[in-house]
Amino acid sequence: MFGLYESCKLNHVDFGHYIEDILTLMVNGEEIDESFIPRNYVARPLKEEAVA
Repeated sequence: MFGLYESCKLNHVDFGHYIEDILTLMVNGEEIDESFIPRNYVARPLKEEAVA
């Protein structure tokens, strides 16, 4: 996990956003490819959840 964190830091990727997005993609059945690596990762806007 620390290695992944440092890789995100070196590639100017927000670690929290990255983890949330990648885990969401994996849960939804996305095929894991090289875009999941922090150096190739392109941030997507996270969906806002409605707060009741």
